[in-house]
Amino acid sequence: MRVKKEEIPVTMEAQTTRMRSMSGLGGMTVAFNEIPAGTDFAPLLAGLKNNSCQCPHWGYILDGSLLLKYDDGSTERLAAGDVFYMPPGHTAIVEKDLK
Repeated sequence: MRVKKEEIPVTMEAQTTRMRSMSGLGGMTVAFNEIPAGTDFAPLLAGLKNNSCQCPHWGYILDGSLLLKYDDGSTERLAAGDVFYMPPGHTAIVEKDLK
């Protein structure tokens, strides 16, 4: 199975932010996100358990950097070229325009 980025439906768009998402690819949801520096996900997650995302994420950073904050107080920085797994219980701040 494959899909071109442009074929993934845009699920959220605002100024310099574009988030694409498509489910049903091998039982997983595929996403391609373009998010500007300074974006803090914490306000979007307010009210969830520990005010953090409870979904696991696997991915690859094409460009930019992201500071992850985990419920246990630890942090981790992801940058261009990194393959990652984010377990449930995290939030993030985009440090450099992210793809």
